[in-house]
Amino acid sequence: MRILLVGEYSRLHNSLKEGLQELGHKVTLVSTGDQFKKFPSDILLNRRYHSGFSKKIKVGIYKMFGIDITSISLKNQFFSYKEEFKDFDVVQLINESPFSIAAKEEREMISFLKNNNKKLFLLSCGADYSSIKYAYDKKLRYSTLSPFFDGKVSEKDSDPALKYLRPEFVSLHKFIFEEMNGVIASDLDYHIPLKGHEKYLGLIPNPINTSKLKQLPFIVDNKIIIFHGINRGNYFKKGNDYFEAALRKIEDKYHAKVEIITVESVPYSEYISAYNSAHILLDQVFFV
Repeated sequence: MRILLVGEYSRLHNSLKEGLQELGHKVTLVSTGDQFKKFPSDILLNRRYHSGFSKKIKVGIYKMFGIDITSISLKNQFFSYKEEFKDFDVVQLINESPFSIAAKEEREMISFLKNNNKKLFLLSCGADYSSIKYAYDKKLRYSTLSPFFDGKVSEKDSDPALKYLRPEFVSLHKFIFEEMNGVIASDLDYHIPLKGHEKYLGLIPNPINTSKLKQLPFIVDNKIIIFHGINRGNYFKKGNDYFEAALRKIEDKYHAKVEIITVESVPYSEYISAYNSAHILLDQVFFV
């Protein structure tokens, strides 16, 4: 089959691509590289106007005219490759907003993919309408919105999640669910909100390319090494404040017995290199 994977989170689509190719399928991956993580793509779209002076210009234009020039730039880049996005047997979106841009532009791009390919599937593996609405209604004991409910982060800081409850993203959600052939969850926290939906196809765990994972000898010499990776943009969302509070206690009590490695917002390759020496890995507290 010819398969188009759209978007990237935490190397999921890269790993899936490798597995599908091993099975003999022809796979194309298009994404923006998942921000600072810089994952590879066959077609890499450049997210512009997100830092420095150009970001100030972007903010000014948005305030005056309500136009997001980053979204328009990514849409234009996407359509410059439009002939390469046609005639696939299967298209899979990594999220309801696979390029993390304005809902209007996402809808235009997804509509093109739906109209020019055979089947369209959605992967639920990050914040989306279903998971955020479920969390917002407090149907879970704790969730990615717990820091917001607890007053640790503002509504503005929670916007990457709360945006899915805005009318334009609710409309995008409904459009995708009407047009898609099915939705797949990648983890239990996305499975629960989707249970019972007529287009829910079930849970398929994240793909892992085991050929890229070398087994390292487990050696403990003088100290136990604890690795804590921080994505500053998702600091409270991931529950890093709980980890850091716990690590302070561990360091105070067992200073001579532990070594704590902390890295922050680094590319994936650096992240992997840093944690390879660790005995304990701390990643996240809250799901979704």
